[in-house]
Amino acid sequence: MTRSVPKSRVVSLDRIRDVDMTVGANVTEGDVRPWYREQWVWFLLGIPAASVILSSIMVYVAVTTEDSLVSDDYYKEGMAFNQRLDKDKLAGALGVEALVSQDIQSQTLRVTLSGSSDASVTESPVLFVELEHPTLKTQDLFLRLIPNGDHYLGSLDTMPEGKYYLTLTDSMESWRLQGVAFFPLQQLTLSPKPEFMTEQP
Repeated sequence: MTRSVPKSRVVSLDRIRDVDMTVGANVTEGDVRPWYREQWVWFLLGIPAASVILSSIMVYVAVTTEDSLVSDDYYKEGMAFNQRLDKDKLAGALGVEALVSQDIQSQTLRVTLSGSSDASVTESPVLFVELEHPTLKTQDLFLRLIPNGDHYLGSLDTMPEGKYYLTLTDSMESWRLQGVAFFPLQQLTLSPKPEFMTEQP
């Protein structure tokens, strides 16, 4: 026995084709944008592109920049360390002390020596001051101080700021005094290291 299908449920092929043509007519070429006009595409591509650019910059800086904090000659540094200890010992034996101050207006550094009865110390024809920056070697300064009455004066071409390691030596660089200076500097007293100090007669 054959079951009949109601006519209302029978969809002709002609009607299906008409619907497909109608839908296709509503979608024009202007409604479909090319991929390079989509914002999310460029956003996703920009992430790896930025990583590549930043990595290239870091490699360039690492190759072309020298690390000023690392010494490549450890043997010479070790020999120089022993020589510097001899300078500390001589400063202690002489009992030399120094008072360091800065004149901001005249951009000068002033040093007054005291504590030693040795004329070769108090009457040194010139003093040298080395200002070493804790991290940046390019900001290190070296000053030559000349006698001016009872003290020594040296010009500061560049006004230092912040923390510096200060080293003071005589004209022959036979002794040295060291200390930590914070600029602008009001006053700093330099004395021999306690382990190298000897009693003066």
